[in-house]
Amino acid sequence: MAAFEPATIGAYRLPSLTPIRTVHFARTGPGEIGLGASGDLALLMDVTGDGGPTKAYAWNLRTGALTGTNVDVNLWGMSNGGQVVRRVFPTAGARPRKAASTWLRSGT
Repeated sequence: MAAFEPATIGAYRLPSLTPIRTVHFARTGPGEIGLGASGDLALLMDVTGDGGPTKAYAWNLRTGALTGTNVDVNLWGMSNGGQVVRRVFPTAGARPRKAASTWLRSGT
């Protein structure tokens, strides 16, 4: 994945650099970044500049579908197998929220 314009992310096949897809975002902040890709899925997130939670997206490179989270999350990265590492601050007595890795898989 590579970012060209402030609100555009493109995916390419390696090593040929053949374009796969491009996604455009409305400009709402510093921009978006790619955190990883596995198979046909890419993990993207907004950037806040302060490292805090932001909206994240599962981008299906085969279909072009882009699915965003309903709440801001703090994602750290994605494994080659498609698992997502998410920072969670548990509250005493609270039930855990749905895992980001589950959300990513359902976003296909």
